[in-house]
Amino acid sequence: MIFVLGLNVLPMEHEFHLSRAVIKHNAEEQAVQISLHMYIDDFEDALKARGADSLHMCTKMESEETDKYIYLYLQDRLRLKVDNQDVYYHYLGKEISEDLQGVWMYLEVYDIENVQEMTVNNSLLTEIFDDQQNMMSVRANEKEHYFMLNKDDSVKTLTWK
Repeated sequence: MIFVLGLNVLPMEHEFHLSRAVIKHNAEEQAVQISLHMYIDDFEDALKARGADSLHMCTKMESEETDKYIYLYLQDRLRLKVDNQDVYYHYLGKEISEDLQGVWMYLEVYDIENVQEMTVNNSLLTEIFDDQQNMMSVRANEKEHYFMLNKDDSVKTLTWK
């Protein structure tokens, strides 16, 4: 049993490995906003493989170092280019998902007035799960693209010209 935010929760077994990312260009705020969802147990496995043990993500016992490890991992495994230039996002924070099994993380890239082309390199969790699928939704200029990335195909370039 896992203790999450004061609740006893049985760990959910899942036979598939999936993350979700929603990336939106907000022209009004001149920013690219990213919402990212992963199962907590899978994510903690990936962080543990990098030496971050006993994080207890999204629990009362969460390590003070958790956000640092999350940010370092995301910087390495989720990269963006806008109009052929590398962009760097800011980690805004995280929250547990409604089912108490996943975590939502929020990122933002500032000072992005326009998006004509975006390259997404998403290799989240592919280093530990061969069957990892990373579902993507990317929206800019009132047009949305949906696609899946995986260990063998982790980069996608989109255009809005």
